[in-house]
Amino acid sequence: MDGKKFIIVFLTIFILVVVGVLLSFWVFYQVDN
Repeated sequence: MDGKKFIIVFLTIFILVVVGVLLSFWVFYQVDN
């Protein structure tokens, strides 16, 4: 597997995880209020 492709896949997964966590916190904050 190419190193550059691995970095791109890793960054894509990392961004998706961060966005998912932020959305979860936002929804929890909206429901809490």
